[in-house]
Amino acid sequence: MKNNMVNKALVSLSLVVGLMSVGAQAASSITLNDEFDYRGQKVALDMDVGQAELIASDQDKVRVEVVVKANDSKWFGFWQNSDVSSAKFDILDDGNKLILRLADQDDVNQKWRVYLPRNAELEVDAGVGEVMVDGLSASIDVELGVGRAEITHDANFGDVSLESGVGEVSIRDGGQRLKVNQNLVSQSYHQRGVSGDDHLYVSVGVGEIDVRN
Repeated sequence: MKNNMVNKALVSLSLVVGLMSVGAQAASSITLNDEFDYRGQKVALDMDVGQAELIASDQDKVRVEVVVKANDSKWFGFWQNSDVSSAKFDILDDGNKLILRLADQDDVNQKWRVYLPRNAELEVDAGVGEVMVDGLSASIDVELGVGRAEITHDANFGDVSLESGVGEVSIRDGGQRLKVNQNLVSQSYHQRGVSGDDHLYVSVGVGEIDVRN
């Protein structure tokens, strides 16, 4: 009886060690790179969890780098990492919009760096994380569930709408801090039809918005 119990324990231990070994061998990080022609289309980024830097350049290309890391998960008391070795882009370009995203975003953390023409329109849809936009001069739309959005721009926006459901909104124009609306836990800023055809719309469910030029 005791021998059977010992044998079962050894089998169970071997199984656990084997699973841990498989997890240790799985790739926990991978870097993807690509480059796309820019023909005036809107550039859109779709990201579940992670960080995104979107930087203006003087080239007529959209250059992309994303570091994909596995999120830790706990299974039967042991920490394991998902295998991200098969991570790949799922890019859609229909001529009007260039959509940047990963084919599978489950259980991964993404760190994007995107260089795009400074006159390109930008759209970002992100779940959790940080979005940083630097130097663009055309319309910007950012939807972020939880986290922080930081926008540094060179545009004269006709419409500006900044809303944080729970958190802070900060906007500076030429170094001067502008007054924002405060309502219990939310803050917002709205400017309509002042000058220019481009717009800046930023919405964060929970978190901060920082805009400056």
